[in-house]
Amino acid sequence: MSKRKSPAPKKAPRPKAPRRRAWTRSPEDTFTSESTQPLPGMEHRQIKALEECVLAFARVRDQRMRLTAEESALKASARYLLHKHGKTAYRRDGIEIALVPGEETVRVHVAKGAAAHESDTPPITTEQRAIVDALKASYADESGPD
Repeated sequence: MSKRKSPAPKKAPRPKAPRRRAWTRSPEDTFTSESTQPLPGMEHRQIKALEECVLAFARVRDQRMRLTAEESALKASARYLLHKHGKTAYRRDGIEIALVPGEETVRVHVAKGAAAHESDTPPITTEQRAIVDALKASYADESGPD
């Protein structure tokens, strides 16, 4: 009969090396001096027209994002009002709004002829504004801090 060999002793864990910090650019590392001359073959120099285009794009994007938030609050307000009045759809003078079956959203369509009379559209009532503001606040609470 053979004797069993005893297992080899376990090695001690090696200490972990300290993590390296990512290199960050300090203000001294930037080259903003007017005396700095561009080297031959340098790309990505300042292109004023491109920067202005990008800044204009960012402004429009930010405006669209604000409008999207307001649009979703108004849709929620419309959904609330449809439920309040016991309707699943509403049609009048080229304006159509309907609850989407199976989803908790609404479909809104305004005919081109109805859009021409936009100046005749009554302003948002204080009740509607209060609903929109309450819904915006509830959406802000749900999303939490970013």
